[in-house]
Amino acid sequence: MFQVTTPQSSDDWQAYYQLRWQVLRAPWDQPRGSEQDDLEQESEHRFIKNKEGEVIAVARLHFNNSQQAQVRYMAVAEEHRGQHLGSRLLHELEKIAWTQNADELVLFARERALEFYKRHGYELKEKAHLAYGDVQHWRMVKQRPSEPGWFRHPDWTQVLQNTWRESIPISDKMGIKVESYTDWQFSVVADLDANINVHNTMFAGSVYSMATLAGWGATYLALREAGKEGDICSRQRQHQVHEANQIGAQSACRSAGL
Repeated sequence: MFQVTTPQSSDDWQAYYQLRWQVLRAPWDQPRGSEQDDLEQESEHRFIKNKEGEVIAVARLHFNNSQQAQVRYMAVAEEHRGQHLGSRLLHELEKIAWTQNADELVLFARERALEFYKRHGYELKEKAHLAYGDVQHWRMVKQRPSEPGWFRHPDWTQVLQNTWRESIPISDKMGIKVESYTDWQFSVVADLDANINVHNTMFAGSVYSMATLAGWGATYLALREAGKEGDICSRQRQHQVHEANQIGAQSACRSAGL
């Protein structure tokens, strides 16, 4: 499991800036030092190391003002791409921004990264600057979600949460809600006080309901990720519908004198 941490030692910082330069500056023949700016001291820095202690992903967050934070210098070593490292870094930076009451996050993405940021709730606003003569950047913005953990496709998560509340009102009374949705996990939580019994344990029905909704939610989100539509109906619900149909048929038979 990769862990997001903060550079501490001089070796950490050297490796951190080395990767930033190697990925974001060296391919365009930019000199060492161009990977830093005058906001380094007042920014939040995060990186990921592999089990050998090598820095394989880096990112930075700074505040433009009290309402807006900005993500910069997101870089992942080429041989480690496709392992959700960028998502983990972005998630960590977002938590920092939302915890410090930012209303929105802004970033300037290169063309190849647009879809990555869109999946994580960033809206493409406008074409921005052209770097090094051929690297187009685009300004993207993400508004603070209603729940900080709704990291990937927060609009989908909101629809799921609303569906639970409207279709199964008792779930709202139980405090069951989506805690987080990221590239690597989907988690559901419930209000402890509303679901604890006299033995100081969770009601079996609460456990079952929470597990069922977690499965429902994961299936719904997986369908959306695959670009498919579908209705989710649990085996219990199918059984209830079957019983209702049987009762209806029996009542009709009695009314007809059969």
